[in-house]
Amino acid sequence: MPVTVLITLGSSKQAKHLIPILLAQPNESYHIKAFCHSLTSGTKLLHEYGQPHNLSIVVGDQNNPREVAKVFQNEHVDVVYHISPPFSVDEEHNGINFIKAAQTAGVRHFIYSSVLHPFRMKMVHHHAKLNVEEYLAESTLNYTVLQPTHFFQNINVKAAITDGSLSVPYNPDNEMGFVDLRDVSQAAFKVISEGPRHYRARYELVGDNQPYRTITETISSVSGKQVTVQRGEAAQVARVMSKGDKDAYERAIRMFVYYDSWGLTGSTNILEWLLGHRPTGAEDYVRVALG
Repeated sequence: MPVTVLITLGSSKQAKHLIPILLAQPNESYHIKAFCHSLTSGTKLLHEYGQPHNLSIVVGDQNNPREVAKVFQNEHVDVVYHISPPFSVDEEHNGINFIKAAQTAGVRHFIYSSVLHPFRMKMVHHHAKLNVEEYLAESTLNYTVLQPTHFFQNINVKAAITDGSLSVPYNPDNEMGFVDLRDVSQAAFKVISEGPRHYRARYELVGDNQPYRTITETISSVSGKQVTVQRGEAAQVARVMSKGDKDAYERAIRMFVYYDSWGLTGSTNILEWLLGHRPTGAEDYVRVALG
C-alpha cells in the first residue's frame, strides 16, 4: 500500500522540488496530496506533472481549522510535510492547525519545514516558527524539524549576468547561509522514506556560507562576464515581497535590518551527513544555473 504524504503548501518552491522525487519512486510507492489554496493553483499543479494517478490536490484554507481538520477526516494521511506561506502573520496559527488535526488523525510522522536558527527572535517570522516547533515537540506526534536557510534558487544568475549586477537590500559583505532546493528535497525524502530514524530530530540545512559580494565574484569567474553587487533599497524590496500586506512588509523589513547587522550562517555538516556527500556550494549552483 502506498505511503500517503500530505504537502501543506503544494505550489511552493519546496513542494515543486520534492513532488518529482516522490513521483519518481518505483511502483507508485507514494501517494502525494498537495494542499492548495485554490482550485486554480491546484489544477495548474496537476497539469504541471502530467496528472499522474498518485498525485491529487486538496483545496482549503490553512487559516481555517475546520477546513484543515476536514482534510484528515476525508483522506488517509501517513506523513505530513508542513510548509507555511512565507512572512504570513498567520504562520503560527497555520502550523498549530495542522499539528492538532494530525494528532487527532493519528498521523505517523509530521515533518515541519522551519527555518535556520528560529531562536533569532529579533526576526518576527523566525519567532513564529520557533513557537510552532515548541508546539510540535510538545505534541504526541512523531516529528522531524528541517531548518533550511536561504535558497540558492532565489539568486537569478542569468539576470545578474544580463544586468551586470546583483542587488542586495542589506550589507553584501556579511556572510549568509545558502542551500540548494534540490539538496533540501533529497534530505526531506530521506527523512520521509526512513521515518523512525529521524523521529524527534531537528536538522539545520545549510550548503554554503558566503557573502553576496563573493557570490557575484563567483558568477563573474564562471560566466566570464563582469557582475558586481549593488546595495538595494530595503523598503522597496520589502514592498515587492509583501505584495501590499502590511504584516509581511514589517517582517521583511525586520529581516533585512537583522541581516544588515549580523548576517545568517550555519554549519554545513548536518546536510552533508544527510545527503552522504558534500552539499551544493555557490560555484556548483552557478554552474548548474548556467547550464
